[in-house]
Amino acid sequence: MLLTTDTVGGVWRYTVDLVAGLSRRGIGAVVATLGPPPDAAQRAELRDVQLVVTGWPLDWTACGPEHLAQAACGIAELAGEHRASVLHLHEPSLRGAMPSPGCTTIAVLHSCLTSWWEAMRGGPLPEPLRWRRTLTEAGLMRADAVIVPSRAMAATVARLYPPRPVHVVHNGRQAAPLQLHRREATVFASGRLWDAAKNMAMLDRTAALLDAPVIVAGSAISPTGDAVHFERLQLLGQLSPGRLAAELGRAAVFCSLARYEPFGLGVLEAAQAGCALVLADTPIFRELWDGAALFTDTLDPAIVAASLRQALANPAALGRAARLRAGRYTADAMVDATLDVHRQALAQQAA
Repeated sequence: MLLTTDTVGGVWRYTVDLVAGLSRRGIGAVVATLGPPPDAAQRAELRDVQLVVTGWPLDWTACGPEHLAQAACGIAELAGEHRASVLHLHEPSLRGAMPSPGCTTIAVLHSCLTSWWEAMRGGPLPEPLRWRRTLTEAGLMRADAVIVPSRAMAATVARLYPPRPVHVVHNGRQAAPLQLHRREATVFASGRLWDAAKNMAMLDRTAALLDAPVIVAGSAISPTGDAVHFERLQLLGQLSPGRLAAELGRAAVFCSLARYEPFGLGVLEAAQAGCALVLADTPIFRELWDGAALFTDTLDPAIVAASLRQALANPAALGRAARLRAGRYTADAMVDATLDVHRQALAQQAA
């Protein structure tokens, strides 16, 4: 199997867990990275896997459709060189821009710029996004199967793109060993701080209304070099998986106010660690965490602060509920469901 991946965000974590699960099942994989190259820690995570660092662009960093088409054709050639029976793409637009790769293709729509624009800006798509939408739509239609990480994302795909069947496979994580620290009265958050969709600016405004510190992990500098700054958040930078697990083991509450989040691996990691969850009241978070989290309106920092105070007052019960719910979203469940999609697609092609 040849898998493509993105080293910038949650897609990398998805890839690491998926490849590990494939290996446990005796399935070989080659991983091709697009966009920024993996750092030393990321390379170490896949040290037992053949890793191809292509340097080709992601669809959201490509200069134009021709630029992305070069990457797509290169990926198709890699699939042929490695005699892959399945090409597992992390961006449907790659399938939309490539000729037939000669093998079964599975496209995973982790997120899409069209739905991001709808959530964050609204109105007609600007030209730089229109060609990306066109290639994403083509990729969704040409792929032998399409995977999305939530039912809410499936509904979004059905609304924004021509109809085609999609498979809902919830993301999963291999839980880190539980860190048995004494919980501290802190609020923790993680993610790409530079991405406005993560809504860290609202969390920063909320922090001014809290007595508890608000600690945040993640990069504040985008792949294009743009940096964000905050007044109240305590920034830890990008953390290793071990350091992140330790921080989650200490924090009483984890908060995500994301305005756009097709799944939210950071929330799952926090739930696995036993943090109380305070989440934006969105359809996707409701789907995954209803009954195991506090939900908050994200338009008013006073409302967010009240929700965080409520969680800080009784984090143990909320943390137990979150950890119990996280048991639904394991790496093994994700891998098995993904392989079911692969088998169905292979069988359809063989028929």
